[in-house]
Order: sequence, then structure tokens, then C-alpha cells
Amino acid sequence: AKRKVTFPHTFSVDENYNILRGQRDGDKFVKNCVYMADEFAADLKANHRTMGDSLRMRKIVMLVHWLGDMHCPAHVAIPVEDKPTYEETTVYNRYRLYNNGKKISYHALWDRITSILYPKRKLPAWIEAVDTYSAKQRVKICKGDANDWLDEIAKETLRSYKLIPRDTDVAKLTESQREQLVELTYQQMAYAGYRLAHILNDVFKE
Repeated sequence: AKRKVTFPHTFSVDENYNILRGQRDGDKFVKNCVYMADEFAADLKANHRTMGDSLRMRKIVMLVHWLGDMHCPAHVAIPVEDKPTYEETTVYNRYRLYNNGKKISYHALWDRITSILYPKRKLPAWIEAVDTYSAKQRVKICKGDANDWLDEIAKETLRSYKLIPRDTDVAKLTESQREQLVELTYQQMAYAGYRLAHILNDVFKE
């Protein structure tokens, strides 16, 4: 039987939303999605010309996956001890919400955020709505590397928790709350896309 390989798709922060970065190979905080993205990008940059097509494509697909994961509020792992309010971790689905009265996890909300916000919107319309930043803004967004982006991403997760407290029915958000949720969704999608393009351009530049 083939052995299933499971890659991490989260990164961890402490109770103050500071990023936990491991220093040893055995440290559980080392093997997070950002570590893996850096590792795959470095391997592609050094070896993509000699890799087989299948391996090269698999590594590119995982980079796409991880850049999306790291910008998703539901993929930031937060301690649960003594955290009975919005700061509870989401990755274990302890943070419950509702959508039109149906119970969903915070994780499920962000996995389905596009269909929840605009059920009938097609991909071209999403691209038009999200890709609105100037060239100068995109350069600023992509400044640094993946580790430099983590602190900002964690803070956006905190903003999301405050915007959508536990037991909220997302379908009943006020107009102001919905506008803020849409703005946050657009921002995280745009940042993930620009940064992915930035990494791939660096990997495959001549």
C-alpha cells in the first residue's frame, strides 16, 4: 500500500499573536506551511531545470496551495488554554458559527467564503474584484519573504475574530460588518495571489 504523505497547512502563534518559529528539526513549529513553502520554492529554484515534469508540477501545485493556506484566517493555529472567547483556535473546529441558522465551523466559513458571500459569482468576476492594486502597491505587498508576511497575516486573523465573534450567524451580519468581511476576503485573496506570483517569478527567472 502507498504511504499517504500529509503536509502541514497551518502556522502557529502564541497568545499574543507572535509567530512561533522552531529552531530544531524535531520542533513541531518548524514544519508549518510557511516552512514547507520556502523549502519547495528553494528546491524548485535550484533544480527545476533537471526535475521531471511530474515532480515539478507537484511542487508548483503545493506552492499554490500553501500561499493560499497561509493567508487564510482559519489556518492560523492559536492556543486554546484559558481562551473561551474569540481567541480560541480554529483549526480544531472549536469556534462555531452559523450560516442561515445552520451550524458551521470557523474553518468551514473560510473554506467556503466565496460561495457564502456571493453564491452566483464566477471566477472572472472575482478576479476583477480582487485584482485592484497598483504596481507600486504590489511591490510593497511582496516586500520581504514568506516569514516577513506572517506577523501581518496573524493580525488579520485577529481582526477576523473580532469582526465575527463565536456563535455569529454570518447571514445576519450588519451591512457594515459584511462590507468589512468582503474587504478582508478581497485583501487576503489579493495578497496571496501577488505573493505567489512574486515567488514563482523568482523561482523561474532566467
